[in-house]
Amino acid sequence: MYADYPISRQLLHWESQATTSQHSPTGRNLTDHAERGYTILLFARDQKKSNNCTVPFTYLGPANRVSFESQRPIRMVWRLLHPMPVVMFEENRRGG
Repeated sequence: MYADYPISRQLLHWESQATTSQHSPTGRNLTDHAERGYTILLFARDQKKSNNCTVPFTYLGPANRVSFESQRPIRMVWRLLHPMPVVMFEENRRGG
C-alpha cells in the first residue's frame, strides 16, 4: 500500500513505487520536474471499487514539488495549484 494522503486541501503526501529511487530516471523526473520542463498532473480516487464497479479518478490539476525524502519509495509532498474538493479532503485526510 502507498502512503498517499492529503495534508491539507493544497498539500498532498505521495509515495512513488517501491522500485523507484531518487537517482533513477523516473525519480529524477519527479524530484527535478520543474528544472526538466515537466508539468506534474495529479489524479486521485478514494477507493478502487464501489458496488463492484471501478471508481473513476478525479483530476486535481497541476502540482509542484514541495519536498522529498527517502529512497525506494521516494516520499514527496506536492502543492496543488487548485485546492482539492472539500469532500475529498475530509474523506481522505489522516485521522479523519
